[in-house]
Amino acid sequence: SLDEMVTLAKEMQRQGFRRPSTPSTMPRSCYFYGMGRARVSTTVDESLLREARSANPHHNDAALLDAALTALLARSRAHAIDAAYCAYDEHPLDEPDDWGDLSSFRNVAAAS
Repeated sequence: SLDEMVTLAKEMQRQGFRRPSTPSTMPRSCYFYGMGRARVSTTVDESLLREARSANPHHNDAALLDAALTALLARSRAHAIDAAYCAYDEHPLDEPDDWGDLSSFRNVAAAS
């Protein structure tokens, strides 16, 4: 989560990890600890952005976007996992196959 990432960054700084310094003639890098960053320029729903900023006042817009993308990917992975379990709906637990049936196996395993 976003709070965990912020906590990790603070802990790394506390332990002495520092961002590499850049000469004043060079623009500052837009990433910490070598994590690649991409610039995004887009428009978003104004009220949604205001709500997100209000709910997370200590985070900048980049951190809010990172958190939103992370949540979107997590939800996508969860849907993929749920879809993989659909095979169990197509083949009930007590349906026999070459190895027996899963229902009997679960009963034996639970009894041991």
